[in-house]
Amino acid sequence: MQMTGIGYCAIRKCDRRATEVVAGIALCRQDRELLEHGLKTPPKLFREVVYYVTWPGADYLKIGTSSAIIPRLRALSSTARGRACMLVGEPGSFSVERKRHREFKMSRRLGTELFQLSPQITEHIDRLRSAWPTWAELAGVGPEWQGGQ
Repeated sequence: MQMTGIGYCAIRKCDRRATEVVAGIALCRQDRELLEHGLKTPPKLFREVVYYVTWPGADYLKIGTSSAIIPRLRALSSTARGRACMLVGEPGSFSVERKRHREFKMSRRLGTELFQLSPQITEHIDRLRSAWPTWAELAGVGPEWQGGQ
């Protein structure tokens, strides 16, 4: 809805004149565009992610934690193993990661954060995917980083 130039933008205290009313709120053009962009871009809801990552042809995965998952995936891809593929992510920080390391200790490669893919880990990943079907969006991970099993 176009305004007649009366009133100011309700979002900012910036002295911009409102040009439109969206959902009953007077907005200037810049804030309307920001709002539209925000509506098209899903929010990243997992502040920290416990990630489950593997590599092409690998029979193992890494369980780790990151608050900046894309840079972490890039770093994991810069090794000789190849491009990292995130199997699933779950909300949590180092305490959840430590819990998973203890839970799957029988599959852990000594002295590393690498785990042999076992039926228990595969079942856990399947449970996470069921519990968090939109895990990739919630973690802020695009399809180029997602991998299957």
